[in-house]
Amino acid sequence: MGSKITKMCIILIAVLFALFACSNPVENAGISSDEAAVAGESSADRTIYSVHRVGAGLRVMGSKRFPQHIASWGQYGLARPKGLSNNYMDNEVKKYYDKWKKDYFYCAIPHKAGCMNKEYAYVKQSGKETINGKEIKFKTTSEAMGYGMIIMAIMAGYETKAQKYFDALYRTVRHCPSKMDGKINYNLTSWIGFGSKLGNGKVLSDNAPDGDMDIAFALLMAYRQWDNKYYLYQAHKRMKAIYDSNINYKNTNYPRINLGDWGNDPGEKKWYNALRSSDWMPSHFKAFSKYDSAYQRRCMWKKLLDRTDNLIDTIQSPEGLVPDFATGTSSLVPVGSNFMEDQYDGCYNYNACRYPLRMACYISQYAPGKWYRPWGSSTFVYSETPYEKQLKKLLRWAMDECLGWPQNFKEGYSLSGGPIEKGPSPAFVGPITAAAIVCGSEESLKGKCPSFLKRGFLYLKDNFKKPNGEEGYYESTLGLLSMFVINGNWWGP
Repeated sequence: MGSKITKMCIILIAVLFALFACSNPVENAGISSDEAAVAGESSADRTIYSVHRVGAGLRVMGSKRFPQHIASWGQYGLARPKGLSNNYMDNEVKKYYDKWKKDYFYCAIPHKAGCMNKEYAYVKQSGKETINGKEIKFKTTSEAMGYGMIIMAIMAGYETKAQKYFDALYRTVRHCPSKMDGKINYNLTSWIGFGSKLGNGKVLSDNAPDGDMDIAFALLMAYRQWDNKYYLYQAHKRMKAIYDSNINYKNTNYPRINLGDWGNDPGEKKWYNALRSSDWMPSHFKAFSKYDSAYQRRCMWKKLLDRTDNLIDTIQSPEGLVPDFATGTSSLVPVGSNFMEDQYDGCYNYNACRYPLRMACYISQYAPGKWYRPWGSSTFVYSETPYEKQLKKLLRWAMDECLGWPQNFKEGYSLSGGPIEKGPSPAFVGPITAAAIVCGSEESLKGKCPSFLKRGFLYLKDNFKKPNGEEGYYESTLGLLSMFVINGNWWGP
């Protein structure tokens, strides 16, 4: 009799706890009623998904705490830095992250020890942009917010407030929606915005696909990290919005991510045919094909994953370089000078420098090609994936270009391999170093890549860039993301 009463008491306590946790679904979702209304989310939606948030008010360390070391170098044939232990690299990443957070992560009230509940946060990327003839000074971008959310998901465990910071960043994202032709899309993000509270300097502009894809990817990471289906729900809405607004040529064999929700009009071929090489994100396409809630969209993400390498084949130079921007339908050519940003739009410059990092993230997360034994043969043969083959093409040239020292890799190149700037930059050194993880399976590179990875990692740890006007954020953030890949701490959903 006593045991039955005990069991009933336990069940009653569990039910009361669940009711308490879900008694205010809007608050449990991490936003107030007013915020939710602005963000275009119905109370029914919040009620449905809040039931999955039992104990949602509790901040947990996470199920994939830093460090992870998920990339098994021996099993998958990935190279690792020569002579650097995991413990040493983890500690250096922690130090680098601490500097990055101090200089680039801001709560709504500066200099506060930590973001309060319901507060806003942003990753500082200062700049100016002219909108409707008016110069706007901005504090952050969707790109910076996406990077920040990914960083918080990865550093959870070491960063004890990672989930709180993640939520504060996403709260800002939700209050900077995309605005196109007077219409607001609450599930895409204005590519520029302020990190302050709603109504106090908010900027509404069109979206940048890379920022929104990183935000959706980060939400999926948060779902895995903190087992919280509200993040999955938000990711579903953002994946649908990206599908609707940021994929051109859906019904062909050469779909591509466009330049933004303003570039999806088939009648304007100049923009409709154009793409940005930094938007080639196979790790994201793979994750979206797994988690998207609609079969049609999952098929499209799979198609993007399978077809993007075909487009890369048509644009990669003999050196393996790709341009910041390209245009075309079934095949691509570099754009001309000043197509979008500056005279180097058709060169390997500050957009394309992310290309090797995006490829390395995919390969480290999902493993490269496979060893197999052909029928009737006693010898195993290695089968490369297309993305791995393309990345190795760039890496062979880059290692010769910089004589095996990543810090000799220049700050931009023409597609024929001529340097644009003399000095190195972590924004270029970090991604090309991360690319060297793919060398483990190739005899001609096996002996070179471990030292290359070591030299690149040591360069990055010693070359953190502090804010200097509009400079510093990009270099230091790409440096940190590259260090995650180099020492095996990049993971995905």
